[in-house]
Amino acid sequence: MYDLFIAPTNVWTLKAHSTDHNKGAATRESTMPASTQPAPELPRFTPALEPSLIREQLNRLLAHSLFSHSKRYPVLLAYIVEQTLLGNAQSLKERTIGVEAFGRTPDYDVNIDPVVRTSAAEVRKRLIQYYYDTSHIGELVIELSAGSYIPAFRESRSQISKQMELL
Repeated sequence: MYDLFIAPTNVWTLKAHSTDHNKGAATRESTMPASTQPAPELPRFTPALEPSLIREQLNRLLAHSLFSHSKRYPVLLAYIVEQTLLGNAQSLKERTIGVEAFGRTPDYDVNIDPVVRTSAAEVRKRLIQYYYDTSHIGELVIELSAGSYIPAFRESRSQISKQMELL
């Protein structure tokens, strides 16, 4: 079992991508490298799910054998879920996760040490395996989309169906 810090906030963010490389000189600013452009303001959303419910589901996942028999995968999953619940989703980048969750030095080379990418790929696979098991039908779903370190939280389809019946 893992002890988790209970955050006083329930705000999280979604990543949005927009690129336009085929415009002419009139839009030269939009073709500058991302590092020289100001960071776009990311939309902020309040999840319909209570953070306490998300943390309960996180603890169920971490206690399951798919995660409890590993050192890195529960660390990554707990870190990204907590950071998202704390409103820090936009800081969930490979280097930041490597430094803060896995104890790498700030100057570590992400190309030589792909611990974050490989761990995230394995966490994605294990989340799919966990929810594929019919004994987990009805549980809150934590997902990690490919190419992202920001988890998504949603009710299961059976929970949504039950709520619709009550309306």
